[in-house]
Amino acid sequence: MRRTIAALCAILILLGGIVMLFGCQKAGRYRVDYDGHKSAYTRAKDSYRAGETVRLYYEIYGTDTDYSFYLDDERLNYTFDDRHGFVLTFVMPDHDVRLRCEAHNSMMYQP
Repeated sequence: MRRTIAALCAILILLGGIVMLFGCQKAGRYRVDYDGHKSAYTRAKDSYRAGETVRLYYEIYGTDTDYSFYLDDERLNYTFDDRHGFVLTFVMPDHDVRLRCEAHNSMMYQP
């Protein structure tokens, strides 16, 4: 009986260790919701570690269009280079975030 209990305890401890090991790999990682347009961002991942610097590229753009990017509804600053287009950089906070792009054609007449 003692051996059975000891074996059961050892199995439970081992299983607990396995769960902690694999569960901790995702701990501290938070998801990015790309507002349904993940494929528009080069280098986009589903999740990042809190505090990690995230760098994404928005390479498909029109020269007659104005773009604004928002992270959790706060305007996100960006840079631009000829090779990658818009370069978005931010530090991943310790919560899930939503990244969205607003595009407005600035060449159309609006009365």
